[in-house]
Amino acid sequence: MRWRRIFFGLLAILVLCFIAAAFLHFTYRPAPISRTEIYKGVFLTVDELPKSSEGSGKVMIVEVHWDTPGVRIANRPFDYQFSPENPISPHYDLEFADLALNRTQAAVLMNTCIFQPDAILKSLPGRSVRALDPVVVDGRVSHVHEHSYLLYWDELMNVHMLQSKPPDVDSLANAVHGLGMQGIQVNAGTAGYGALDGKDDVYSRTFIGVDPLKRILYLIAFENASGYVMIDRAVREGVIFGGQLDSGSSTNLLIGRKASGIKAHTGIRNLRPLGPYLTIHAEPL
Repeated sequence: MRWRRIFFGLLAILVLCFIAAAFLHFTYRPAPISRTEIYKGVFLTVDELPKSSEGSGKVMIVEVHWDTPGVRIANRPFDYQFSPENPISPHYDLEFADLALNRTQAAVLMNTCIFQPDAILKSLPGRSVRALDPVVVDGRVSHVHEHSYLLYWDELMNVHMLQSKPPDVDSLANAVHGLGMQGIQVNAGTAGYGALDGKDDVYSRTFIGVDPLKRILYLIAFENASGYVMIDRAVREGVIFGGQLDSGSSTNLLIGRKASGIKAHTGIRNLRPLGPYLTIHAEPL
């Protein structure tokens, strides 16, 4: 009898989560907007992709000029004390993106690294998970993964995209903020389609990119896109180095409070709660 109550309780939670996600998806879905400054140093573009076999729906591009006074980039702080050498220790408790946006009071929130367990049926809010790729939070490195490249900022906020994997010792020592990626699909401003598996598949995608000289961070989310569409759009936007992050049911890119002309919680979202995510803090216009 007890297990039956637990089962129906969890089922009710899942149904309520689905209803809430559907409401947020349709009510706070972004409308097309040309490149517009929504916070000091933060710009938003939303386009409707031409419907085709390679994609449909919205693409949302957030452009962050991180040298702007008041702009701050932050990875989600770890929820657990752990040893980087421990291969099974958890890093985070799963949290819905909209709740995280509200709790952190961020200007922008986007999902980042793949996490495990990755089964959608095990992705209940509050469940402990472990990042597959390394995450660097205020100089602390979660772990080293032999198949991960590392994108990181040093203490002077210079950005670095490592070209080899795993990350070397000196880079890990110098990293203040950073995250791992499974591949570099835009390298020196050039499309690298071969660095992505499943590039013909169409689904929600999350992409991160940087321009080291202009000191711009690009956060890009697609409702439905092939890998080709994603990579081509990143190059078109001006990305010099970048790659796909956790995508599909994890894709979330949300705008926070006090954005100019944009309602809080507007964005591209999916049902799955998140482990690692990145926040942008910025001053209102």
